[in-house]
Parts: sequence; C-alpha cells; structure tokens
Amino acid sequence: MSPQDVRNEFFGFYEQLLGGIRRRVVVQLYHLRPWTRHLVTKGEGIAILQPVSHDEIKTTVFDIAKDKAPGPDGYSSRFFNATWPIVGQDMIKAIMEFFHSGKIQTT
Repeated sequence: MSPQDVRNEFFGFYEQLLGGIRRRVVVQLYHLRPWTRHLVTKGEGIAILQPVSHDEIKTTVFDIAKDKAPGPDGYSSRFFNATWPIVGQDMIKAIMEFFHSGKIQTT
C-alpha cells in the first residue's frame, strides 16, 4: 500500500464518518438556551465591546499568579512582571493589535 493509498483511505474514512467536507450543521440558538447558565445582558454586551485600556492590560498581567506554568513562549507571568519596564509597551502594543485584528503576533 502506497502513502497515497493510506492518505486516501484515511480521508475517505473520516469524510464518511463525519459527513464529508460539505456537511453543515445548523443549530437554532433557542435549542441551546436550556444549557446556558447566564445570558449576556445588553449592558454586559456593550461593556465587553469597549476598547481595552493600557491600565487594564497591565493590571490583568500583574493579576496572573506568579507560580503559573509558563506560556507556549516559555515565559511565566513572573517574568513579565519583573521585566515590565522593558517589555510592557511591546506587550500592550501586541495585545491591542490582537483586539483590533483578532490575530496574535508570534514573532
């Protein structure tokens, strides 16, 4: 069996199992309401759409427990707290860009 045969078998199995790549699932929101614990009020919805301030970002970073495991970049919250005078503005810029574009800078 060639690698292409294995690939075809693999994709064929899962396309049949999951309904293929054109399958769409449509869910009416009212079907989900029994499982929701809290619906966002209009005021909460407006509040979460407000721009995030530099102070909110700094406060949030400093509120993360210092003994938490490092992130995927290998740095812990203790590192960011200790080096804030050096990295703070770059971190704020990256977070603000995330809120604007929806993408996290990885370099």
